[in-house]
Order: sequence, then structure tokens, then C-alpha cells
Amino acid sequence: YYFIINNQSKLADNERIINKINKERNIKQSIPTRYQIKMTKAIIKSMSDALNTDNAQEALLYLAQQSEANAIRLAKELNESFYNCSSSSISRSTSHLPKVGGQGQQQHYPIPLPASLQQQQQPSSLSSSSSSRMKRYPHNDNSLQTAKACTESILASLTKVASGGSQASSDLRTLETARRQTDTAAKDVKDALSLRQLASFAADALGARQYADAVRAVSDYEQVHPSERAKIIAGSQSIRTHERTRDVLQRTVLEQYESAVSCGDLKGLSDLTPLLGMLDLAEKGVGLYLNYSQSTLANAMESDLNKSSVQGGQYDDHDDYDEDGSAMAVCSKLAKIFNVAVTHLRHHLPMVAFSLGSADGDAALVQLVHAQVENRAIEIIRNFMGAKRLSTLHSKAKNVADRIEEQYLSGEELEEGVFGGEDGGGFMGMTSGSTSIPDKSSLSLEGMDDCGFKAELGTFMKVNARLDETALLMQHTESYERFIRHAVDEVNKARELRKRQAREEKKRNWMEQLLNEGKDATLEESGTFDMAEMKAQAGQRVQDVLPPQTQLSEVISEVGVYLCGMERALLLGNFQRAFFKISIPDDRNYTPITILKSNRPRNSAGCFALQTILVEECLYAAQQSTLRAFATGHSGTASVAANLCCDVLGRILLQFMSQRSEVSSALLKPGDGLISGQGGLGQAALSVMSTAQKGLSNAAKGRRGVVGSDANNEEERALMKRRIEEGIARSCASLNDLEVAIDYTKRLEEKLMSEMQSTFPPGKKATEQLQQCIKELSTVTDAYKS
Repeated sequence: YYFIINNQSKLADNERIINKINKERNIKQSIPTRYQIKMTKAIIKSMSDALNTDNAQEALLYLAQQSEANAIRLAKELNESFYNCSSSSISRSTSHLPKVGGQGQQQHYPIPLPASLQQQQQPSSLSSSSSSRMKRYPHNDNSLQTAKACTESILASLTKVASGGSQASSDLRTLETARRQTDTAAKDVKDALSLRQLASFAADALGARQYADAVRAVSDYEQVHPSERAKIIAGSQSIRTHERTRDVLQRTVLEQYESAVSCGDLKGLSDLTPLLGMLDLAEKGVGLYLNYSQSTLANAMESDLNKSSVQGGQYDDHDDYDEDGSAMAVCSKLAKIFNVAVTHLRHHLPMVAFSLGSADGDAALVQLVHAQVENRAIEIIRNFMGAKRLSTLHSKAKNVADRIEEQYLSGEELEEGVFGGEDGGGFMGMTSGSTSIPDKSSLSLEGMDDCGFKAELGTFMKVNARLDETALLMQHTESYERFIRHAVDEVNKARELRKRQAREEKKRNWMEQLLNEGKDATLEESGTFDMAEMKAQAGQRVQDVLPPQTQLSEVISEVGVYLCGMERALLLGNFQRAFFKISIPDDRNYTPITILKSNRPRNSAGCFALQTILVEECLYAAQQSTLRAFATGHSGTASVAANLCCDVLGRILLQFMSQRSEVSSALLKPGDGLISGQGGLGQAALSVMSTAQKGLSNAAKGRRGVVGSDANNEEERALMKRRIEEGIARSCASLNDLEVAIDYTKRLEEKLMSEMQSTFPPGKKATEQLQQCIKELSTVTDAYKS
């Protein structure tokens, strides 16, 4: 009884909640939406039907609203079933039930199923025993059956949704396939129309003798990649017209090109060369163009060489290379040859690379030009080397340099007296009892032992002139070498660009083929295709345009060896002259020290300090010799010259200045020269002063004589004091030379480094090697400091 009363109260609560929900739903449904207005006449039963409409989004929204309305309707039916079932059941069973509170109650209230659930099949597994149990316990059995029916209904709904989604996916795939087929068909029609138009235009242009327009139309026709269906649509007539036009154009253009080559018609070549690549005639065009270039180069070079010979007054080879004349004629010939080659490449290489690059026409043109230049330049350089006897002079220069180096490294030159005089014990010709300067005739440069330099190599002026000529010849050749290497680099870049374009074109055709077959290329397949193409191109052997070491570069390297050998002999000869000159007692060999500040106070420390001209002359000779090698532009020659400079400065000059410093230090020792009664500078000064005193005492007679003798005595003492001070300053000059050499060597290193950066291309291995050779001068500076 309590259960029945409790259920009635719950039913009343449910009724109030349902009424509230219905009221809210009715308010929302009273306002018509634009989707309902549009779909009033449409009958949509599933999601697949909604996707097939013109506006799928609005159809789906309408289907959702219909589902919501069905849910509200089912809720109403459920609410009504509660009341209908409860009232009929109470009226039928009040006769045998006890009444509580004047009302009869029953134990349960059977709820009828909705129509949608009643249409579902009953489970077939229910047996007769289960039916009897359902009769005995109707409430529990009906609940289980209702749950099963609801589950099956939900599964059926989900199945319908899944089938609707599968149907939609299938429909989408069908639409995508139809779209691809339509696009393919449209592309085939477009290609067919293009083929017809291009074939017709090419034939018309050929008939009007407008060969350039006809060739472009044929080339555009070849760029179209039609499918078999497109060819069928275009028709066989268009294909035959195109083939006939192309054959006629190939014959006509090739004949005109051969005629232009034979006549040397540059305008005709300029007009026809771009057409060869479009007609697949690049291979034949390269051969014809090379014939034209060869004849043009030969005529231009021979003409320029003849003009230079007549203008220079040379009539045979011997006059070109006589001893008195310079190598300007040789350098002029080389310059003419190189200028002709450079001009030809600058004018013709861009057009050949664009039009005939597919057949490596640009590489063939560079090879031809270099071969023409190389044959003539090597012959001229070999004649120059033979006429100037560079090989013989190189051997003689090596012998002379070895003798000079051995002489100063052994110390024989210093044993004869560094500071003048035959015994080495005097200073500036100041011997005891004498203040006169010794005779310089025996110490002239003409009478010095030059280790056979003049006899073997000639005068310094002639050797310098010969080295300038050789350096100029190397400079011209190296300028051409740099240009031709730059042209080779550009050709290699063009090769790589054409390879990349070929890969991209092949990949594009492959992807178009897949699209025609209705497939899409995945990212992995695309990467695999790229790798395969790169490996295939890497496997193709490509010949280098020029070898790393050509015959011309080998000849120039040989000339560079001769140049460095003579530079070594000349540098050591200049050092020898400087060493000998500094041993001559001459006031011009001493100058105020230059490494101190110029605006220093007059009475400051070091204001009277001196230095010799030794360091300036030696460093100047080293700088000139090295910079001349740098001016050639040949990195190997420059590296050898830099190493030679470091070697001579670090061994020969350092050895000579070290021995001079030891001699100067011996003269300045307090125990030997500066204290009275000892040798050295102090002894020389005292002997002069005692001699003057004896002369003065014997001549002192009368007042006038005494006054005169006092004046002379003062002058002698002042003169002697000045000579002693100068002697000390000049002895210290040998020590100051080491400090000056440190400063000048640092400046030389900076100068050479700056010259290297402005002369040689950065980033090259040879340039880095030269930089390391220049940095070796820092070790020379450290040796001077120690």
C-alpha cells in the first residue's frame, strides 16, 4: 500500500516536470526558422538523404530539429500512458483491494510501450517457462523486456547512423572520382585545342618564312604532354602537320646556319643559334659554332700579333729578345692574345650557354678558347725563357746566393773590422795620436768582394730590369688564368642548374602521370623519386671543363721558380752591399732614431740616440723583392718569396746585427774603454788630449801666446768631448738597430698581409697557405727581441 501511494506522488511530480518542459519546447517551436521554411516540402529520412541535397548543412539542421520534435512527442506519449494506465487499472481492481483513506490502491501500474518499441521483435530466446514467470511477476519481466527492446532500438539507430556515414563517405569518394575524371577530360580537351592551334600556327609561319615564330610554335608544341585521348581528340592531321613542319624547319635552319658559319656572318649566327636548341639541333650546332669560333680567334690573334710587331719595330724573333731591349714586346703579344680570348668569351659564352647548353656547348667553347690561347702563349713564353737564358741565370744566381750566405753565416766578413780600419781596433778612424778620417778609396762599393754577383749575373740595374720583365709576363698570364677559371666556375654552375631543372621536369611529368591514373603521390614516394634521380645523375661521369693544372699554368710555375731564384740572389746582394756600406766610416750611415715620437722634448731620454741605415736598406730590399713576387698574382711564387724574406731576415740579417752588437758592447764596457788608462773609447780620448797638452806647453811664451793657447785648448777639449759623445751614440746605434728591426718587421708583415688581401682571392687554399707564410715574420720579430 505504501508503494502505491509513493508511486502516485512520483507520478504527480513527473507530470509537473513534463508540463514545464513541454511549455518551453512549445515556445521555441512557435517561432519558425529559415531552415523550417526552406525544408517544408522536403522529406528527409536519414543523414545520407540530407547530404544529397543542394544545401547539406541546412538539411542536417532540419533533420536535427525533426529528431528533437520526435523526442518531445515521445515524451508526451509517455506522460499520457502513465495517466491512462493508472486510471484504468485502479477502476478494475478496487473491488478486491482494501481501502486506505477511502481510496483503493493497487500494487503495480503496468506501463504500455511506445509504438516504436512495440514494433521491435520480441527476443526469440524467451521460453514457455519464462512466459509463465512473466505472468506471475509481470512488473519485473516487463522491465527486462523493455530494457532489451531499448537496447536493440539504440543499436539499430547506431547502425543506421554508421551506415549513413559510410554511405556519405562512399558518396564523397564517388564525387571525388567524378571530379578527377572531369578535370582529366577538361585537360585533354585543352591540350587537344593547344596542339591544333600550335600545329596550324607553325605551318602558317613556315609558309610566311617567319622561321623564328615557327620554331617557337614547334617548341611550344613539344612542351605539351598530351595523353592518348588528347591525341585522339586533336586528330592525326594535327600531328602529321606538326611533324612535317618540324622536319622542314630543321633542314632549313641548319642550312642557313652552315651558310652563316662559312661566311662568318655574326648577325646570322646571333639570330639562328637560339633556334637550334628548340629544334633539337644542339649537338650539330655546337660543332658548327666551334668551327666559327676557331677561325675567328685564329684570324684575330694573328692580326693583332702582326700589328704589335710592326708598331714595336721588331722584325724577327731575335730582336724581340735582345739583351738591350725589354720584354715589353713579349708582354704586348701575350696581352693581345689574352684580350682576344677574353673578348670572344664575354660576347659568345652567354648565348652559347643559353642556346646550346643542353649539349655542353658552353664547356666546349671554353675548352676551345683556352686551347687556342695556350698553344700560342706557351710558345711565346718558351721563346722568352730561352732568349733570356732564365735556366742558366737561375743556376748562376743559386751559386752566388749560396756563397754570400756562407760568407756572412760563417762570420768571415766581421773579422776584418766592423767599424772600419784594418785592425778593427779603431773607431771612426780615431787611432791613438790621430784625429783624421782614414782614406775611403780602399773601401768603395766597386772594390768590394761581391762573391761573383756582377760577373755572373750583371749589374744590379740589369738584374732588376730582368726581374721586372719576368714579373710582368707572369702578371699578364695570371690575369688570364683567373678569368678562365672564373668562366669555368660559371659553366659548372650552369651545369648544376640544368641538372636541377631536368630533375624537376621529370618529377613534374611523373606526378602528372599519376594524376591521370587517378593516384596521388605521397611524401615518401616523392622523396624516394628525388633520391633515385640524384643517384642516377651522380652516376653519370661528367668531364671537367679544364684540368686543375693546365700546361700554361705549369709553364708559369716554371717561370716563377726562375724568378724566385734570381730574387734570392738579388736580395742577398742588396744585403751584402748594405753590410759593406755600414762598415765604411761615413757620417751618412747614421741617422736619428725613427721609432721614437717626433715631438719629444729636446732634452728627453734618447733625444740624441742614433740608428744606422742598415735596417732601412735591408728591409726595403726585402719588401721590394716580396712585393714584386706578390704583383705577379701567382700564389705559389708569392709563397716562396714570403718564405725567402723570412729566411734572410731571420738568419742573415739577425746574425750580422748580433755580431755588430757584441762588438759595440765590448767598446762600451766600463772596464775597457770608459775608465782612464784603459783601451777603447776612453783611451782614444786621453791620448788625443795628452798630445795636445804637450804641444801647448812647448809653445807657451808671452801673454799673447798664453791667451791663444788657452783658447785652442778649450776648442780641443770641446771637439774631443763631442767626438766621444758621438762615438758612444754610434756604438749604441748597433743596439738600437735591433729595436728598429723589430718595428720595421712588424710593419712589413702588416704591409704584406694587406697586399695579400687586395691581390689574392679569399677562401682559396693557396691564399691560406700564403697567409701562413706571411705570419712567419712574427717568429723573426721574436728572434730580434730575444
